[in-house]
Amino acid sequence: MKLPRTAVKAANSPRQHGNPHLQQPVPSKRPDTTTEPEPWPEPIDGAALLDAIVNAFERHVVLPDVHSAVALALFVIHTWVFDVEDYSPILVITSPEKRCGKSQVLMVLRSLVRRPLIASNMTPAVIFRFIDARQPTLLIDEGDTFISENDELRGIVNGGCLRTTAIVARCTGEQHTPTEFSIWAPKVIAMIGAPPETVEDRSIPIRMRRMKRSDNPVKLRQDRIFDQLLGVRRRARRWADDQMESIKDADPSMPTGLHDRAQDNWRVLIRIADAAGGDWPRRARDAAQHLSGSHEDDESESVQLLDDVRTVFLEHGSDRLRSEAIVRSLVAKSDRPWSEIKRGRPLDQVLLARILKPFGIRPRKLRIGDGAPVRGYDLSDFKDSFERYLAPVATDAVVPDTSSIIRT
Repeated sequence: MKLPRTAVKAANSPRQHGNPHLQQPVPSKRPDTTTEPEPWPEPIDGAALLDAIVNAFERHVVLPDVHSAVALALFVIHTWVFDVEDYSPILVITSPEKRCGKSQVLMVLRSLVRRPLIASNMTPAVIFRFIDARQPTLLIDEGDTFISENDELRGIVNGGCLRTTAIVARCTGEQHTPTEFSIWAPKVIAMIGAPPETVEDRSIPIRMRRMKRSDNPVKLRQDRIFDQLLGVRRRARRWADDQMESIKDADPSMPTGLHDRAQDNWRVLIRIADAAGGDWPRRARDAAQHLSGSHEDDESESVQLLDDVRTVFLEHGSDRLRSEAIVRSLVAKSDRPWSEIKRGRPLDQVLLARILKPFGIRPRKLRIGDGAPVRGYDLSDFKDSFERYLAPVATDAVVPDTSSIIRT
């Protein structure tokens, strides 16, 4: 007699053969990261606690510099005082290549932060539901494989930095009921290459490098480190419980050389350093300057172009330039990207206009010298953007007289 298909399937199921290992769920070896540890029974010295966290990172990971260790330690404590914060920067761990230690940093972070949730890939729907349900510290590995190309996910990551805007709305259930989900949580992203500019602008950067043959960190046992660092987590919780109110009300002085968003990113960490005392207020400000201070490489492509166009006007000594003259001067700068910006080809007048258009700057017909009107740019059209996006130019800059070049 031929059995029905469902009966055949049931008969061939492993559970029907009496294998007890297949009948019972396999126990998870992962530690319980959703339950917070008991706080340490005695008051904690904040500076000593941060030193212990730095030591945990430096023991198992070869970091690029001491400033990165400082930032990591402060971010760990940020996750424990997160409930009183209104802003949370993204900790972004990058490297130029694989095998630079990013995952090792994540493993140490997972053993120190509050309520860690680590994943190598997530959809937007999973992220905001996890955050809304668990209020975790979100640790995302392999971010280069799915964040840059996912606009919705990138919007959730960016929008979750500020408490007042950390909400997404979706229709749920059979009745499509409008529902709000919180995306307010500390976030860490590890990835190869640079993050999207909007993410980078909201980040504390940790730029990893491959270790040398002479480097010799202690091998990290992923099955043990969570338990090994339990005492540090307990001390972190106790210190955070004792210091939350003072941290909430603090308005620290910020180091010079940080733009407005960088100051927002570091203010929450410098509050922690000031509350910890010792030499941590100085170390935190030094780290902020080193990791997030003004660097030319941190500028967006469009701001780099603005800066170089200003230099071209200064070099030519004129307030009106042909589009062709600007492009020729930019492409001639060997230390800048303009000679191969278009997939190996040089900048042209069309791309120049396209990059400048969002700033409200457009080419127009201009009379330069005694010739007929030509397509070009007037320096006055750049004035507002120069003031908003660029540092002031030195007042004693020598401007060569190259007016003959301008009219060619």
